[in-house]
Amino acid sequence: MSILVVEQLTAGYNRLPVASEVSLRAEAGKVTALIGPNGAGKSTILKAIFGVLRPMGGSVTLAGRALTGWPAYRIAQAGLGYVPQVNNVFPTLSVAENLEMGAYTRTGDIRSRMSEIFDMFPDLKQAARRPAGELSGGQRNMLGMARALMLDPQVLLLDEPTAGLAPLYVERIWDRVRAIAAAGTGVVVVEQNVDLALTHADWAYVLIAGRNSLDGPADQVMGKDLASIFLGQAPEKVDLVPILER
Repeated sequence: MSILVVEQLTAGYNRLPVASEVSLRAEAGKVTALIGPNGAGKSTILKAIFGVLRPMGGSVTLAGRALTGWPAYRIAQAGLGYVPQVNNVFPTLSVAENLEMGAYTRTGDIRSRMSEIFDMFPDLKQAARRPAGELSGGQRNMLGMARALMLDPQVLLLDEPTAGLAPLYVERIWDRVRAIAAAGTGVVVVEQNVDLALTHADWAYVLIAGRNSLDGPADQVMGKDLASIFLGQAPEKVDLVPILER
């Protein structure tokens, strides 16, 4: 059952749409990949879903609750997490302090949740007192994910969490993504490395020129001629009605 439902979402900058009428769904405990060539509007859609950008049209629903047009802080409180590609940690604060900031609206004692997060991210536990600015790129990305998880989001949005990382940390990041999903959280990942995304995801959406091109189980999408699709040589337009009825 889909917990995040995005229907016909249009978003952009200065009244110019970058992504138009994009629809997607995410399920609890599953990884959904959003792939496509550079400039396809993938990151823009994540920003619009989370309220960093105000949508120009369409709707966002989380667990049956309409979030369209809400400010980002209210969307976070409603159960949606978001980790941008850059500026995803407070560099002058320690790892532990970053996690505390992630729990800024959480009521009660946060120590038990922090302990759970450190168990999920052992690299961060060892560096709990270090300033986040001293961490490696991979560790900072893990910290961004960990901080977003402090509020127990129902769905976590990740914007290119492996960009620019060494292969060792790429594998570690994807291992953590799968662990987050296994714990019951829905994960939506924008990823430029198509092979990695499709290897680790359960479902995949392909955006071309800011619009849905095709979607399906990740292993089936992997079998498509994506190079040609990305170049526009073999467009495979999907009927959006089945997407919204799934």
